[in-house]
Amino acid sequence: MPTKADDSKKTKPDKPHDEFPLFAYPNGQWAEKINRKPLHFGK
Repeated sequence: MPTKADDSKKTKPDKPHDEFPLFAYPNGQWAEKINRKPLHFGK
């Protein structure tokens, strides 16, 4: 039986290609740092 700790673990998606400008954020969204602040984009 899965526990809440197992349910909260999310896997980061792989980048579509090496030059992809965004990175996978732990919450499952894509993000990019602009002015040293991460901006989040949809899933």
